[in-house]
Amino acid sequence: MTIAAIKISVIVERFLLPEVERILASEGANRYSTYPGGGKGEHSTHPFDAASVVREFSIVKVEAIVLERATAERIADKIAYECLKDQSGIVWLEGVEVLRRNKF
Repeated sequence: MTIAAIKISVIVERFLLPEVERILASEGANRYSTYPGGGKGEHSTHPFDAASVVREFSIVKVEAIVLERATAERIADKIAYECLKDQSGIVWLEGVEVLRRNKF
């Protein structure tokens, strides 16, 4: 049986990852996944398979799942206003169905 949850997705430059992880942990989202990223945005292109001259400016995608919408919105707001105020990046929320409620 599945239960409704909220997935938080964040795309940022790698140097912001520790701050995103800190915010997730402070809100109780201690389980998350990170993936190498690539793409094109307003400020530049980040080829997925290209070697980055400076690794910290490569991009990553972080995903976490929480059960409460209010928690997800609080996390998203903190990331948007604390991490992305002067940096490029994106954060979004989407409804998902998960198994094993005890994992979240």
